[in-house]
Amino acid sequence: MAEAAELPSVAATRVWGMQREEWYLFPPALIASCCSGASQPVFSIIYSDIISIYFTPDNDGIRTRARNYLGWFFLLGGAVLVSKAANVAVWWMIGERLVRRLRRMSFEAVLRQPMGFFGETTQS
Repeated sequence: MAEAAELPSVAATRVWGMQREEWYLFPPALIASCCSGASQPVFSIIYSDIISIYFTPDNDGIRTRARNYLGWFFLLGGAVLVSKAANVAVWWMIGERLVRRLRRMSFEAVLRQPMGFFGETTQS
């Protein structure tokens, strides 16, 4: 852990600045995140309305409302499937590109070192 104390600190703004090339991916990622996050409150509203069906005295009304909520339930399930998949895919793509860029910079920094750097016991 003593070696970790010797490492220079890196400003978070520098890391965020490295993601300028992917600025166009952030709005879709945020929209997908908001949609997938809003799904649970919407599911709870649908569940509460489904429970209220049982208090309807009319059997035909129960069937009609149940079919209606079944449609909404499947529609919301499909929307959640799409939004969660988009959420994971876009954030994964942003992170993968940043990691690739950081690895390339790290490898280039190692290649710029003089030959004597690799012979030091602290570097092995």
